[in-house]
Amino acid sequence: NFKRTLEIDPEYPSAHYYMALSYSIIKKYNKSIQMFNKAIRLDPNNAEAHYNLGLIYLQLKQYQGAIRHIEKALTIDPLQGNSGLEKNASSNWIAQYIN
Repeated sequence: NFKRTLEIDPEYPSAHYYMALSYSIIKKYNKSIQMFNKAIRLDPNNAEAHYNLGLIYLQLKQYQGAIRHIEKALTIDPLQGNSGLEKNASSNWIAQYIN
């Protein structure tokens, strides 16, 4: 239980990350964004947190946030994401998604 883990150690980045994923699955995007941001604050090089936060922003049509976090994820881990997007292609990929 990630809530219990956070009660014991509120600075544990993985618990925030997995809570954020859980919230995103049930479409509680505001809570998910809060938890991803906390995970990123605690572990700024968590490419998966940046990438998934970018996907939530994309879902919410907040494209600047989506681009910022997806590009950050790709800077940290160029193979992040299912298609292995390159950093310089992320803006074009997002543009194709929204058009």
